[in-house]
Amino acid sequence: MEKQDLQVLRDKLRKLQHNQWDQMLKEGRKDEVLLALIQDTYRHCNEVDNMAIELIHQLISKFDELNNYVNVIANRLTELEKLKMRWEEVNHPPTQEEIKAEQLNQWFDHKTDDLPDLKPTNNA
Repeated sequence: MEKQDLQVLRDKLRKLQHNQWDQMLKEGRKDEVLLALIQDTYRHCNEVDNMAIELIHQLISKFDELNNYVNVIANRLTELEKLKMRWEEVNHPPTQEEIKAEQLNQWFDHKTDDLPDLKPTNNA
């Protein structure tokens, strides 16, 4: 049975109970009606408590799921940050100092290309 069907049945049962209690009141059986109302209220409170407990369990479950998703996203962000740092290490654009040093090396290499090969001599 679906929840809606159960609720319809509960409502019909309550209506029958209320009609029965009305009849009992007309017969002067106030104590029995009072006891029945207390018992019905107690049952109803238990039903509400059970529904609340079930909802709390569902909320805890959803928060656990959400926490797992957050942890997965945090781990992925950490991995992406590590990959980004690694990529920057490998593919970082040269700084101005590095460009100047490379230009100086190229200029020096070009200038020294014209010099004769000097070999050490042992004319001591």
